[in-house]
Amino acid sequence: MRIDLTRREVLELCASLRAYVRSMRQHAADDPTGAHDPAELDRLLHRAGQLIWRLEEAAQPGESRLVHSDDAIPPDADDAWS
Repeated sequence: MRIDLTRREVLELCASLRAYVRSMRQHAADDPTGAHDPAELDRLLHRAGQLIWRLEEAAQPGESRLVHSDDAIPPDADDAWS
């Protein structure tokens, strides 16, 4: 399957995913009950970080130098989570 997105849409998806990652980290840190399984949260945040990396690369214009965000994780990093 292939979908076409504008650069703006890719940037909006990336920003939304980054906000989600930060929100989940904060939510888990603030949860006194420990209701979130740390291993599951790690897997979720790892996969989201990989998607952020790919979205940042997709939004990269031309030959300009890309500096990935702190939330981005290379897609091939520690694929044990897959």
